[in-house]
Amino acid sequence: MTNASGSNTLTRSQYITVYEPPTVNFSASVQSGCFPLRVQFTDLSVTPAGSSIVSWQWDFGNGVTSTQQNPQAVYTTAGNFAVTLKLTDDKGCTKILGRNAFINVTPGVTTSFTANPPVACASPATIQFNNTSTGPGTLTYSWNFGDGGTSNLPNPSHTFTTDGAYTVLLTATSNNGCEDTASIIVPVARFTSDFQTSGTACPGSPVSFTNTSIPQPDSARWNFGDGN
Repeated sequence: MTNASGSNTLTRSQYITVYEPPTVNFSASVQSGCFPLRVQFTDLSVTPAGSSIVSWQWDFGNGVTSTQQNPQAVYTTAGNFAVTLKLTDDKGCTKILGRNAFINVTPGVTTSFTANPPVACASPATIQFNNTSTGPGTLTYSWNFGDGGTSNLPNPSHTFTTDGAYTVLLTATSNNGCEDTASIIVPVARFTSDFQTSGTACPGSPVSFTNTSIPQPDSARWNFGDGN
């Protein structure tokens, strides 16, 4: 500083401190696949000695964000998604890393089917299976009927030769490798209708009836032989 009286100089050593920002890096457990695609992200960032990260801000490119250090994201639509991670350390320094088209999601397969009839009253029983699966491209099918029987037809029928409750599995696979599996339980049971009464009764006296059918039915229709 200089004026009419002279000049003076003030020097302060190490008066301004410039901190080095963190180095941002991250990885993904998987970068491509069929939707729904679940991805585990891992923060691989490093900080200079004496600094620590206090804030993570993720943007997964699908409208979802997170402030966790190592979050998960689920992609439910097809497309290429950019992923961005912004870090803030305890010195207030921030750094951003964005990766365009980092996650590639292809259309998935949705497997579903019905059984007709859904319940068989006795074996042997032939069940027709109606495949309602959807997905891109050409789908192939793998059926497991739960009794050792299999099929690769789109809409097979199958005969169950013994009574039981069978878990039927259908796996649909697209030509780009996407697959999905669905299952239903098909009961094949021999139903026996039976009942017991409270015994004989005089005219006009009530009589109790007990339904002893096997298995116990959800509903029953009675005919008492007197028009009721």
